[in-house]
Amino acid sequence: MVQARGQRAVPTLPARRAVAHAPASEGSATEQDGQLSGPQGPALRELKILVVEDDYLQACINAMTLEECGANVLGPVPTVEDAREMIDLVPPDCVVLDLRLRDDFAFLLAEDLRRRGIPTVLATGYDSSVFPFEHGAHENLPKPFTDEQLVAAVLAAVQREYCLQEDD
Repeated sequence: MVQARGQRAVPTLPARRAVAHAPASEGSATEQDGQLSGPQGPALRELKILVVEDDYLQACINAMTLEECGANVLGPVPTVEDAREMIDLVPPDCVVLDLRLRDDFAFLLAEDLRRRGIPTVLATGYDSSVFPFEHGAHENLPKPFTDEQLVAAVLAAVQREYCLQEDD
């Protein structure tokens, strides 16, 4: 994992938790041989994905899931300030963003990511009706979620942004 302020060790969890299975739709992530993958190999092949999450355990789980799918994980970072530093240092292909970070909301960061065209997954326990920005501008991933749902949301966000760029 890449850190904005040097390398930081992330502990290995003692055992991989059970992964809930849902019927796979075309283009979705599925578990094969213990690894999440898409239709053509690792689902997130070499994508740079920034994880912004202040809950340490959740951040580690998200990072491990994304790495297992072939992503290059940036962070995880726990604050908006750290996220902005990381984005300036290494522009991500996608951001997985918890909207409630410590004692603050990350609404301004989410809106900035939208303006910059960076696909964003809002991994949050909050209902999308409270978001102070255009509904549907980001992929919404309500907590709690499974590994497959996280990977599918990242894929959907990246694919949506790619399709928007093609339309321009």
